[in-house]
Amino acid sequence: MQFAFFEAFLCLRVLQYLLKIIQAAINVPITEDARLDEVASPLSGQVTFTKLRAGEIKLYSPPYTSQGGETEAQVARRMLNFVRDIANQFSGQTIIAVSHGDPIQFLAAKIKGMPLKVDLIRSQLPYPSLASVTSITISPSGMVKLT
Repeated sequence: MQFAFFEAFLCLRVLQYLLKIIQAAINVPITEDARLDEVASPLSGQVTFTKLRAGEIKLYSPPYTSQGGETEAQVARRMLNFVRDIANQFSGQTIIAVSHGDPIQFLAAKIKGMPLKVDLIRSQLPYPSLASVTSITISPSGMVKLT
């Protein structure tokens, strides 16, 4: 089974429009799954990309995680659960999934067996660039690896 994760730095309305065009062109079902969402944070809508990249806001640390935000491990777990569930549902098929940079990067770190700490992950793994593709293969035995 093959997964292709696309990094999507698009507003939801644009993304939904593009997905409808793709669905019409290739005639396959498209479904939404909340496990592919960006990180859950009590600051949703208040955080700028610039502040995050500058390290001014640490979404994966208290106080944000204690106010309902997700940790790196929680994000990676929900992404891996998605991959495994879809692999069981659509065994042997190629899946295209659209998510965001942090969830894709944390999933890659989990698959590689890295400690799930954002600073370590960002220092050792390239951040998914806009509209990039991250490919994951699942063997018949259930082994998940980056390809």
